[in-house]
Amino acid sequence: MENIRVRSELLTEITEAEAKRYESNDAYGCEEKHNGERRIIHKGVTSGIRNFNREGNPGKALPSHVINALQCHPLPSFTIDCEFEKGIVVVLDVLNLGGLDFSGQRYDKRKEAALLAFENRSPLIKVCKTITGKAKAAFVQAKRDEKAEGVCFKKLDAPFKQGRSGSHLKLKFVKDMDVVVLGPSPEGHNSVRVGVYDEHGVMMEICGVSLNGKPNAVKGDVLCIKYLYASQKDGVMHAVQPRMLFVRDDKRASECTTAQMVVNKNFRSN
Repeated sequence: MENIRVRSELLTEITEAEAKRYESNDAYGCEEKHNGERRIIHKGVTSGIRNFNREGNPGKALPSHVINALQCHPLPSFTIDCEFEKGIVVVLDVLNLGGLDFSGQRYDKRKEAALLAFENRSPLIKVCKTITGKAKAAFVQAKRDEKAEGVCFKKLDAPFKQGRSGSHLKLKFVKDMDVVVLGPSPEGHNSVRVGVYDEHGVMMEICGVSLNGKPNAVKGDVLCIKYLYASQKDGVMHAVQPRMLFVRDDKRASECTTAQMVVNKNFRSN
Protein backbone atom coordinates (compact mmCIF):
# COMPACT_ATOMS: atom_id res chain seq x y z
CA MET A 1 0.00 0.00 0.00
CA GLU A 2 1.33 3.43 -0.96
CA ASN A 3 2.35 5.56 2.02
CA ILE A 4 0.82 9.04 1.87
CA ARG A 5 0.10 11.71 4.42
CA VAL A 6 -0.40 15.20 3.00
CA ARG A 7 -2.03 18.23 4.60
CA SER A 8 -4.10 20.62 2.50
CA GLU A 9 -2.83 24.07 1.58
CA LEU A 10 -5.05 26.44 3.59
CA LEU A 11 -6.36 29.95 2.92
CA THR A 12 -5.53 33.14 4.83
CA GLU A 13 -8.51 35.47 5.31
CA ILE A 14 -8.29 39.05 4.01
CA THR A 15 -10.53 42.14 4.15
CA GLU A 16 -12.50 43.83 1.37
CA ALA A 17 -9.86 46.58 1.21
CA GLU A 18 -7.04 44.07 0.89
CA ALA A 19 -8.95 42.14 -1.78
CA LYS A 20 -8.93 45.18 -4.09
CA ARG A 21 -5.14 44.96 -4.28
CA TYR A 22 -5.27 41.33 -5.39
CA GLU A 23 -8.00 42.03 -7.95
CA SER A 24 -5.56 44.29 -9.80
CA ASN A 25 -2.43 42.20 -9.21
CA ASP A 26 -1.72 39.95 -12.20
CA ALA A 27 0.42 37.67 -10.04
CA TYR A 28 -2.81 36.30 -8.51
CA GLY A 29 -5.72 34.41 -10.01
CA CYS A 30 -9.23 34.42 -8.56
CA GLU A 31 -11.56 31.50 -7.84
CA GLU A 32 -14.90 30.87 -6.19
CA LYS A 33 -14.55 29.86 -2.54
CA HIS A 34 -16.23 26.55 -1.78
CA ASN A 35 -17.44 25.57 1.68
CA GLY A 36 -17.52 21.80 1.85
CA GLU A 37 -15.39 19.24 3.63
CA ARG A 38 -11.73 19.64 2.74
CA ARG A 39 -10.19 16.39 1.51
CA ILE A 40 -6.94 15.02 0.15
CA ILE A 41 -8.02 12.14 -2.11
CA HIS A 42 -5.50 9.53 -3.17
CA LYS A 43 -6.03 6.84 -5.78
CA GLY A 44 -3.38 4.16 -5.54
CA VAL A 45 -2.46 1.49 -8.06
CA THR A 46 -2.92 -1.19 -5.39
CA SER A 47 -4.64 0.64 -2.52
CA GLY A 48 -7.70 2.03 -4.31
CA ILE A 49 -9.39 5.25 -3.18
CA ARG A 50 -8.41 6.72 0.17
CA ASN A 51 -9.32 10.15 1.52
CA PHE A 52 -7.86 12.27 4.28
CA ASN A 53 -8.96 15.45 6.05
CA ARG A 54 -7.04 18.69 5.75
CA GLU A 55 -4.73 17.62 8.59
CA GLY A 56 -3.70 14.48 6.72
CA ASN A 57 -5.68 12.14 8.96
CA PRO A 58 -8.20 9.60 7.60
CA GLY A 59 -11.40 11.41 6.60
CA LYS A 60 -15.04 10.41 6.74
CA ALA A 61 -15.99 7.78 4.17
CA LEU A 62 -17.02 9.02 0.74
CA PRO A 63 -20.29 7.73 -0.75
CA SER A 64 -19.84 4.56 -2.77
CA HIS A 65 -20.95 6.15 -6.05
CA VAL A 66 -18.33 8.91 -5.63
CA ILE A 67 -15.64 6.33 -4.89
CA ASN A 68 -16.70 4.46 -8.03
CA ALA A 69 -16.43 7.63 -10.15
CA LEU A 70 -12.91 8.26 -8.84
CA GLN A 71 -11.91 4.62 -9.29
CA CYS A 72 -13.15 4.67 -12.90
CA HIS A 73 -10.93 7.62 -13.79
CA PRO A 74 -8.43 6.49 -16.47
CA LEU A 75 -5.36 7.56 -14.48
CA PRO A 76 -4.01 4.59 -12.49
CA SER A 77 -3.06 6.87 -9.59
CA PHE A 78 -3.44 10.47 -8.43
CA THR A 79 -3.36 12.70 -5.36
CA ILE A 80 -5.67 15.74 -5.36
CA ASP A 81 -6.55 18.50 -2.89
CA CYS A 82 -10.28 19.17 -3.06
CA GLU A 83 -13.54 20.10 -1.36
CA PHE A 84 -16.34 17.56 -1.06
CA GLU A 85 -19.36 19.82 -1.41
CA LYS A 86 -23.01 18.80 -1.94
CA GLY A 87 -21.98 15.35 -3.13
CA ILE A 88 -19.45 16.68 -5.66
CA VAL A 89 -15.66 16.41 -5.57
CA VAL A 90 -14.39 19.92 -6.41
CA VAL A 91 -10.74 19.65 -7.45
CA LEU A 92 -8.72 22.59 -6.14
CA ASP A 93 -5.19 21.36 -6.80
CA VAL A 94 -3.27 18.34 -8.07
CA LEU A 95 -0.16 17.00 -6.36
CA ASN A 96 0.48 13.83 -8.32
CA LEU A 97 -0.97 12.48 -11.55
CA GLY A 98 -0.10 9.02 -12.78
CA GLY A 99 3.05 8.94 -10.70
CA LEU A 100 4.26 12.38 -11.85
CA ASP A 101 4.90 14.84 -9.01
CA PHE A 102 3.30 18.24 -9.68
CA SER A 103 3.69 19.72 -6.18
CA GLY A 104 6.79 21.77 -7.03
CA GLN A 105 5.30 23.29 -10.16
CA ARG A 106 3.60 26.70 -10.36
CA TYR A 107 -0.02 26.84 -9.26
CA ASP A 108 -1.28 27.88 -12.71
CA LYS A 109 0.49 24.89 -14.29
CA ARG A 110 -1.01 22.57 -11.68
CA LYS A 111 -4.46 23.95 -12.45
CA GLU A 112 -3.93 23.39 -16.18
CA ALA A 113 -3.03 19.79 -15.38
CA ALA A 114 -6.16 19.47 -13.20
CA LEU A 115 -8.39 20.62 -16.04
CA LEU A 116 -6.79 18.23 -18.53
CA ALA A 117 -7.08 15.30 -16.13
CA PHE A 118 -10.50 15.83 -14.53
CA GLU A 119 -12.69 18.27 -16.47
CA ASN A 120 -15.75 16.62 -18.07
CA ARG A 121 -14.80 13.16 -16.79
CA SER A 122 -17.78 12.70 -14.46
CA PRO A 123 -20.71 14.78 -13.18
CA LEU A 124 -19.45 13.93 -9.69
CA ILE A 125 -16.05 15.57 -10.27
CA LYS A 126 -15.46 19.17 -11.29
CA VAL A 127 -12.47 21.48 -11.33
CA CYS A 128 -12.54 24.89 -9.64
CA LYS A 129 -11.76 27.40 -12.42
CA THR A 130 -9.17 30.17 -12.05
CA ILE A 131 -9.93 33.65 -13.43
CA THR A 132 -6.98 35.88 -14.36
CA GLY A 133 -6.29 39.40 -15.63
CA LYS A 134 -8.88 42.15 -15.90
CA ALA A 135 -11.78 39.71 -15.67
CA LYS A 136 -11.15 39.20 -11.93
CA ALA A 137 -13.00 42.32 -10.72
CA ALA A 138 -16.15 41.42 -12.67
CA PHE A 139 -15.89 37.83 -11.41
CA VAL A 140 -15.71 38.96 -7.78
CA GLN A 141 -18.74 41.20 -8.22
CA ALA A 142 -20.69 38.43 -9.97
CA LYS A 143 -20.00 36.02 -7.10
CA ARG A 144 -21.06 38.67 -4.59
CA ASP A 145 -24.31 39.23 -6.53
CA GLU A 146 -24.91 35.46 -6.59
CA LYS A 147 -24.53 35.42 -2.80
CA ALA A 148 -21.71 32.91 -3.17
CA GLU A 149 -19.63 31.84 -0.17
CA GLY A 150 -16.75 34.09 -1.24
CA VAL A 151 -13.69 34.17 -3.49
CA CYS A 152 -10.05 33.12 -3.24
CA PHE A 153 -6.92 34.78 -4.59
CA LYS A 154 -4.12 32.35 -5.44
CA LYS A 155 -0.52 33.20 -6.31
CA LEU A 156 -0.02 31.83 -9.79
CA ASP A 157 3.70 31.03 -9.51
CA ALA A 158 3.52 29.42 -6.04
CA PRO A 159 4.47 25.76 -5.52
CA PHE A 160 2.26 23.61 -3.32
CA LYS A 161 2.93 24.04 0.39
CA GLN A 162 1.17 22.14 3.14
CA GLY A 163 -0.66 24.17 5.79
CA ARG A 164 -1.21 27.92 5.75
CA SER A 165 1.36 29.10 3.22
CA GLY A 166 0.25 32.72 2.81
CA SER A 167 0.18 32.29 -0.98
CA HIS A 168 -3.56 31.59 -1.09
CA LEU A 169 -6.09 34.06 0.34
CA LYS A 170 -9.84 34.18 0.91
CA LEU A 171 -12.48 36.89 0.99
CA LYS A 172 -15.73 35.67 2.54
CA PHE A 173 -19.09 37.20 1.59
CA VAL A 174 -21.08 34.97 3.96
CA LYS A 175 -20.29 34.95 7.66
CA ASP A 176 -19.46 31.48 8.89
CA MET A 177 -17.29 30.04 11.60
CA ASP A 178 -16.29 26.81 13.25
CA VAL A 179 -17.48 26.15 16.78
CA VAL A 180 -17.17 23.43 19.42
CA VAL A 181 -20.20 21.56 20.79
CA LEU A 182 -20.38 22.03 24.57
CA GLY A 183 -23.38 19.79 25.16
CA PRO A 184 -27.19 19.68 24.81
CA SER A 185 -29.10 22.94 25.20
CA PRO A 186 -31.02 23.14 28.50
CA GLU A 187 -34.21 23.89 26.57
CA GLY A 188 -33.92 20.64 24.63
CA HIS A 189 -35.63 20.95 21.23
CA ASN A 190 -32.85 18.92 19.56
CA SER A 191 -30.27 21.68 19.90
CA VAL A 192 -26.77 22.06 21.34
CA ARG A 193 -24.74 24.77 23.05
CA VAL A 194 -21.61 25.81 21.16
CA GLY A 195 -18.58 27.92 21.94
CA VAL A 196 -15.17 29.14 20.82
CA TYR A 197 -11.89 29.87 22.58
CA ASP A 198 -11.03 33.49 23.44
CA GLU A 199 -7.56 35.02 23.08
CA HIS A 200 -6.55 33.55 26.45
CA GLY A 201 -7.56 30.01 25.48
CA VAL A 202 -10.71 30.09 27.63
CA MET A 203 -13.84 28.50 26.16
CA MET A 204 -16.69 31.01 25.67
CA GLU A 205 -20.25 29.88 24.98
CA ILE A 206 -21.67 31.98 22.14
CA CYS A 207 -25.07 30.52 21.21
CA GLY A 208 -27.27 27.48 20.80
CA VAL A 209 -27.71 25.75 17.44
CA SER A 210 -30.62 23.64 16.24
CA LEU A 211 -29.88 20.14 14.92
CA ASN A 212 -33.29 19.70 13.31
CA GLY A 213 -32.78 18.11 9.92
CA LYS A 214 -29.02 17.90 10.53
CA PRO A 215 -26.66 15.09 11.54
CA ASN A 216 -26.32 14.40 15.24
CA ALA A 217 -23.58 16.28 17.09
CA VAL A 218 -22.10 15.47 20.48
CA LYS A 219 -19.85 17.20 22.98
CA GLY A 220 -16.44 17.95 21.47
CA ASP A 221 -17.59 17.87 17.84
CA VAL A 222 -16.62 20.78 15.59
CA LEU A 223 -19.49 22.34 13.62
CA CYS A 224 -19.43 24.84 10.77
CA ILE A 225 -22.25 27.38 11.27
CA LYS A 226 -23.56 30.43 9.45
CA TYR A 227 -24.74 33.47 11.41
CA LEU A 228 -26.19 36.92 10.78
CA TYR A 229 -23.71 38.88 12.88
CA ALA A 230 -21.85 38.69 16.18
CA SER A 231 -22.43 41.06 19.07
CA GLN A 232 -20.39 41.90 22.14
CA LYS A 233 -20.88 43.59 25.50
CA ASP A 234 -18.64 43.54 28.56
CA GLY A 235 -16.45 40.90 26.98
CA VAL A 236 -19.37 38.56 26.24
CA MET A 237 -19.79 37.57 22.60
CA HIS A 238 -22.89 36.16 20.97
CA ALA A 239 -23.66 34.81 17.50
CA VAL A 240 -27.04 35.98 16.23
CA GLN A 241 -29.34 33.71 14.18
CA PRO A 242 -26.90 30.79 13.88
CA ARG A 243 -27.61 27.92 11.51
CA MET A 244 -25.68 24.67 11.39
CA LEU A 245 -24.10 23.73 8.07
CA PHE A 246 -22.27 20.47 8.81
CA VAL A 247 -20.12 18.55 11.27
CA ARG A 248 -16.48 18.73 10.26
CA ASP A 249 -13.69 16.32 11.05
CA ASP A 250 -10.92 18.32 9.42
CA LYS A 251 -10.42 20.97 12.11
CA ARG A 252 -9.20 20.80 15.70
CA ALA A 253 -11.33 22.30 18.47
CA SER A 254 -8.38 24.50 19.48
CA GLU A 255 -8.62 26.29 16.11
CA CYS A 256 -12.17 27.47 16.85
CA THR A 257 -11.54 30.95 18.27
CA THR A 258 -13.26 34.30 18.71
CA ALA A 259 -10.94 35.70 16.00
CA GLN A 260 -13.37 34.25 13.44
CA MET A 261 -16.30 36.35 14.67
CA VAL A 262 -17.43 39.49 12.85
CA VAL A 263 -18.81 41.88 15.49
CA ASN A 264 -20.98 44.72 14.25
CA LYS A 265 -23.66 45.31 16.92
CA ASN A 266 -23.72 45.59 20.70
CA PHE A 267 -24.93 42.51 22.56
CA ARG A 268 -28.03 43.06 24.69
CA SER A 269 -27.47 46.80 24.83
CA ASN A 270 -29.97 48.87 26.78
